[in-house]
Amino acid sequence: MKANFYFAHPYSSWGRGLNEYTNKLIRQYVIKDSNFDLYSDKDISLIQNKINRRPREKIEFSNSF
Repeated sequence: MKANFYFAHPYSSWGRGLNEYTNKLIRQYVIKDSNFDLYSDKDISLIQNKINRRPREKIEFSNSF
């Protein structure tokens, strides 16, 4: 299987907006430079669910899926 790969330039946050936004959301729950080994799978799932359940403007702030 052949796939294209694209890499953003280091320190160019404008080149990877969604990634930076998602990192900002994750940082609300996980302290920067923390060791992810300290978080259980259950902790990660809770954080994931909280982020995925956030109301979004694109869907008129509805969080019912």
